[in-house]
Amino acid sequence: MGGRLSGEWERKRKNGLRSPFWKQGKTRRLAPIPAVTAKRIKKFGDEVSQMETKEAKQVMELIISYEQRGIEKGIQQGVKQGIKQGIEQGRQKGIEEGKIDIAKKMLAKGYDVGTIHELTGLPAEKIEQLKK
Repeated sequence: MGGRLSGEWERKRKNGLRSPFWKQGKTRRLAPIPAVTAKRIKKFGDEVSQMETKEAKQVMELIISYEQRGIEKGIQQGVKQGIKQGIEQGRQKGIEEGKIDIAKKMLAKGYDVGTIHELTGLPAEKIEQLKK
């Protein structure tokens, strides 16, 4: 069994490590690892293969759990960044809609396109479209 774990570890190392989602039919490629780290992983994999089967299995489970935690943390950071971007896009859209509302009201009050453009910053073409 020790050789099997070592072979599995070596295969993961050569492929730049793949996440433990392979059990669920999903794989995600992780960033390639530096040569120094790869050597340490190989040495660690060799040590795992020399352990008793029960110990080796526990070590591999521990490695996989740390890998899963890292993936989960990365996903959480991605979600936070996505939320920030979404909020900013929504804010920008709200500002644009506010400018359009003001331009419509100014048109209704008889302001000329040049003045509306100057005060709202909307393109003259957009203001002309609002006239229609």
